[in-house]
Amino acid sequence: MLIFKLKTLYLGQLCWVISFLVGWISASDQNMMMDLFKSSGTDGSKEELTNITWAHAVNSKERLTDALKGPAQMLEADIVMGTTKRKSDSEHEVPIMAHPPNTTSDLSFNKFLSAVIKHNIEERSKKGIKLDFKQLDCVEPVLQELRDKKKSINFPVWLNADVLPGPVNATTSPLDGKRFITLMKELLPKATLSLGWTTRYWSDDENQESTRGQKARKIISGQYTKDHVDEMVKLWNDSGVDSSTVVTFPVRCAIASQSVDALVDLLDRVGTKSTLTLWSPVNDPLNVTKINNLIETVGKDRVYCDLPTGYCTPEIEPTTESPDTTTTQKADTTTPNSNGTDNGKNEGSAPTGTHTGLTFFSLIALCFAYFL
Repeated sequence: MLIFKLKTLYLGQLCWVISFLVGWISASDQNMMMDLFKSSGTDGSKEELTNITWAHAVNSKERLTDALKGPAQMLEADIVMGTTKRKSDSEHEVPIMAHPPNTTSDLSFNKFLSAVIKHNIEERSKKGIKLDFKQLDCVEPVLQELRDKKKSINFPVWLNADVLPGPVNATTSPLDGKRFITLMKELLPKATLSLGWTTRYWSDDENQESTRGQKARKIISGQYTKDHVDEMVKLWNDSGVDSSTVVTFPVRCAIASQSVDALVDLLDRVGTKSTLTLWSPVNDPLNVTKINNLIETVGKDRVYCDLPTGYCTPEIEPTTESPDTTTTQKADTTTPNSNGTDNGKNEGSAPTGTHTGLTFFSLIALCFAYFL
């Protein structure tokens, strides 16, 4: 009888330890996911989303290989319907990684997704993806594939599209916002929505001839207006998305820095799960002072900086020039050092989950040693 009680006691203790370990491992996996989007502020109380690093236009096998080996945490890639460069696929259109007007690529979405999944299973440094849809036709097949492979997806997925016409009198046609959101709700409701405006700024019209036979002048000023915000808020409110849906609004950095009040109003009206994502073509002039003002006003916990390598980031020292002076100050913040880590970002610290496997087996061994 005494032996039975002792065995029962030991069995109960063993079950408690196993329950603890399972919970601990699950929490570690959740923390590993969250850490992709987390970088503690100076007081440790807020997430500085501005520190997330990006790889842009990952639209080929070569760029994908480089991005998976590099320090970037988020991979941004464009998707259109087209053909791969293999002869067997020359007449069959599928979602491919390419930016208009290109309709061929050496990388299909299927191969892109498989490579990212494989990397995130095998490697410690996780990568999220931001999929920039350039055509509505490719949205449904891509989301179907993501849904079919959702059990293998343990990383952030952003679904991005320009769904409304924006500044400055943009002429590019946006995607159907209602249809885009509906497909997301039906097929991948847990993804992050990224809803933007088409834009026209700086040298976008540089190669267009005016009616007088002269090249169009560069557009040097523009704003996201109250009307732009009202239209986006209406689209969001009419969409019927779940209250837990996370949304970010990608805004062109040079224009956004001139639109602080309107963008603050946008986030206030949409809610606490909304953020801004600053983006910029490589040739847009950026005013460092105005950008820093926008980020400080909105908060580093609500602004992502999806800016080209070499452009100013919020970590840069504010410019000493007047606020009206346009600058293109350089600051490469994603250059890897010899160890493959980001200079100035978490240097010398191991990624979350680095020692999970070793610690787990060590604890199991200790448990068996204790009970035996």
